[in-house]
Amino acid sequence: MDEVLVSVRMITYNQEQYIAKAIESILNQKVDFRYELVIGDDASTDGTAAIVDLYQSKYPDIIKVFHRKTNIGIRENNRLVMQECYGKYIAVLEGDDFWDYDLKLKTQVEYLESHKNVIGTAHNVYCIDKWGHRLVKRYVDFPIQKRHIYNKYHAMRFEQIGHTSSYVYRNFRYILSEKQWDEFLRCDLNWDFKVSLTLGMLGKVVYFDNIWGYRRRLFGGDSWTASTFRHNMNMCHFHNYVEAQRYLKIVFGVDIDISKILFEIFHSANMLAFKSPVKENIVVAFDVNMAYAKYLLKTVKEFWSSICADKIHD
Repeated sequence: MDEVLVSVRMITYNQEQYIAKAIESILNQKVDFRYELVIGDDASTDGTAAIVDLYQSKYPDIIKVFHRKTNIGIRENNRLVMQECYGKYIAVLEGDDFWDYDLKLKTQVEYLESHKNVIGTAHNVYCIDKWGHRLVKRYVDFPIQKRHIYNKYHAMRFEQIGHTSSYVYRNFRYILSEKQWDEFLRCDLNWDFKVSLTLGMLGKVVYFDNIWGYRRRLFGGDSWTASTFRHNMNMCHFHNYVEAQRYLKIVFGVDIDISKILFEIFHSANMLAFKSPVKENIVVAFDVNMAYAKYLLKTVKEFWSSICADKIHD
């Protein structure tokens, strides 16, 4: 039997309304190579697990399912699923999104096969609500873009490629060193953002202007959107930038100055607490102030350490 060329990575939690359509959109792909679908069910409490198991029983040579005994969260579920993906290429689709072009995988894989200098590909997706209706512009987090190249320049500016459901990329577990791969898995950063940064630092990502999928934004229930929409995300953003800086420095040897970004978050958090002194804003402002003070203290210590080291050498 041929080796798996593409591993499709899927995480899911309480998505019984949508998971079948997501899986079907993968099974409907017209390809001339072997692929697998690796699913991590994060201890769903609805009918998601039963639906996933039904598909696995029908397609045992394609679908691998990993059920978590307890809910471990998006990042840990992603990490464990990623460790089970051994294909030359990785594609991504979450349990409430779906593809609507049956040659999507084939097109992206063929492009990567014929362009060895390209690390990955992505494309546009429509943003829809739980009923499948397209969202108006102010609710769309990934707007339609023209064809372009995403690379190191964009990664070092902390820009993201696009929506993760559009990605097909070279499995960089075979490109990174063992130490770098371990750090990638360990890094406490938003998973999609981390993948995007890694791809950009490793090479070029070609972004097609085609619209080949749908990304669902759910403003209720257990979705990421529901947990973040209209909430004060300043502390989350602060943590992500600090962790992204640390990750890029350790894995790629690039030290990016984030002082301006962190000051802007610090200012935003305090202004929001001043203008709207509700409990959430006050707590976030306090946490950001503590984190910012810690960051400044660390920066001052590093500065004086470098000065002392220079004097010793002199």
